[in-house]
Amino acid sequence: MKEIHINEIGKGKLEDLSPNELRALCWKEGIELKGDIKTKKQLIDLIKKH
Repeated sequence: MKEIHINEIGKGKLEDLSPNELRALCWKEGIELKGDIKTKKQLIDLIKKH
């Protein structure tokens, strides 16, 4: 498994990122994840909203 470095996250299209990379991007951008986020699409929508 490839290591994910925080500075590399967010490069490229959101749809190409893994769910863990999307969660890390939320953390990096200060976006709070609520308990009702369960799918990759929901993560992408949350990021696009901010």
